[in-house]
Amino acid sequence: GYRAGLASSTRREVVEQELSDTGLHSFFEVIVGGDMVKKSKPAPDIYLYACKELGLNPANCMAVEDSPNGIHSAHDAGCNVVMVPDQSPADDEIRKVLYGYENSLFDLKKYFASF
Repeated sequence: GYRAGLASSTRREVVEQELSDTGLHSFFEVIVGGDMVKKSKPAPDIYLYACKELGLNPANCMAVEDSPNGIHSAHDAGCNVVMVPDQSPADDEIRKVLYGYENSLFDLKKYFASF
């Protein structure tokens, strides 16, 4: 029942191909690549654009991010940010802006199921 968009710093063409290759393309209503905005992450532009394309206020959106640049981008756009760390865990500065924190994508699935 969720609407989903994807906001990646990677060029849209590459993202679309990767999503198609993995069978995940149909899960996303909107796909925004870094080549579609003037400033990519950590600027908020990519999230603002994705929210606009979804027709949603960023305050009503949840962003799932794994990096400090992405977290700052989503937070500065006004989204609620949940971190699933990849290469670096959240430091104290990052934790201050997070709406939630999950250790893995499996935990994230449980997190969303709790709503």
